Amino acid sequence: DPVLLRTLRDAHRWVANLKNGVPLAEIARGAGHHDVYIRTRGQLAFLSPRIQKAIVDGALSPEGTLQYLATRQLPLDWTDQERLCGLA
Repeated sequence: DPVLLRTLRDAHRWVANLKNGVPLAEIARGAGHHDVYIRTRGQLAFLSPRIQKAIVDGALSPEGTLQYLATRQLPLDWTDQERLCGLA
């Protein structure tokens, strides 16, 4: 899924900017999105490495879309995340 892959890459960049002190509003403005878009998609940077690899490899189940991941309250535990995404 090229959209999911691009958003995963963007999420890592947004989180790096946040860690470097760039305000969320400035990141959102630079990306051409609203703050809420950055917040809901930024969580992709915190997915388990196994899920991120599945996204990069195109091996995530068809249900593992950007819409699905962005609208879920993703658990912090990587095993729970993987279970939610059908990898466990």
